[in-house]
Amino acid sequence: MNEIRILSILSKENIVDVDTLSRELGLSNSTVRAMIDLMVHHGYLEEIRCGSSCSMCPMKCSSLSSKIKMYKLTEKGMGRIKSAQMVV
Repeated sequence: MNEIRILSILSKENIVDVDTLSRELGLSNSTVRAMIDLMVHHGYLEEIRCGSSCSMCPMKCSSLSSKIKMYKLTEKGMGRIKSAQMVV
């Protein structure tokens, strides 16, 4: 169910870092990163690549942000949240 919690947090927050997710879930950073990688693999999250025309991005594509991985919730991820809510 941590997967659903991560997806739910990401659906409500614009920007959440791994440290914050780790604290909220009581998991290590490496565990949260592994879960995020798995959710990307399953299509629930999509990695956002920093490009040259990201002026609207809060990271502003600085040289520091190029090392930061960012993700967005996909439609499939939203569907996963909704299906989990229906079970509860």
